[in-house]
Amino acid sequence: MSPERTPGNPKKGRIPKCPICDQPLPYDLRNPNPPPYFPFCSERCRLVDLHKWLSEEYYISSPIETPEDEDRPSGKE
Repeated sequence: MSPERTPGNPKKGRIPKCPICDQPLPYDLRNPNPPPYFPFCSERCRLVDLHKWLSEEYYISSPIETPEDEDRPSGKE
């Protein structure tokens, strides 16, 4: 039985996987009440991801400034 096309699973036949361990998610994405550790497969993977953010292994980079940005007025005077 292949997964149906749903908003949580846009590509037919593609099984969503945990972003940490790459295992297939053990629950149905069509369920309106996913587990509290969604989008991970378990609480353990959720905590591994949290640790990566807190230890700054993951981070959001600042915007790359180009020479064009330096010439443009910032609006602050």
